[in-house]
Amino acid sequence: MLINGRLTNLLNAFATILTDKTQGLSKNELLLGDNVMPALVTIYHYPYQSVDFLSRALSLSHSGTVRLVNKIVEKEMIAKQKGEDHRNIQLVVTTKGEEQIQQFFEKREVLFKHGIDMLNDEEKKWLESILEKILSTQANHLEQTRVICRLCNADACLHNNDCPVSKPLK
Repeated sequence: MLINGRLTNLLNAFATILTDKTQGLSKNELLLGDNVMPALVTIYHYPYQSVDFLSRALSLSHSGTVRLVNKIVEKEMIAKQKGEDHRNIQLVVTTKGEEQIQQFFEKREVLFKHGIDMLNDEEKKWLESILEKILSTQANHLEQTRVICRLCNADACLHNNDCPVSKPLK
């Protein structure tokens, strides 16, 4: 079956709902601005990386990422540390930042659970299988996986070496 306008609309509507809920959770419930949670999660999963690394992972300009980092440092959710060559800084999540990330993951789980509660266990497994199949074709290199998975709870996939986005690249 070829993709049709209705299927395109259904995928877009579902993606919009999930995006709006995720952004709303970050902005309204956790009182964080745009890109703060993706930055926190990225730094959490990839500690001691540079601002340039974060800029690429978030698809933001370098200057925009510097402003974002400064904002998060002011909120005491990340810290800057001197890099090995003392010219670059490395970013790490603080305890306060880790608490925000855990809150986000817990609240997101509840939000998304309500979105698929009407599915039975077999349908949920089918949905998981379809999403794995789709996601396994979306990244051409490891840097893209950081962009795609910037809000993922890596504990759910990576510790089992079961991330459908990065697995095909290994």
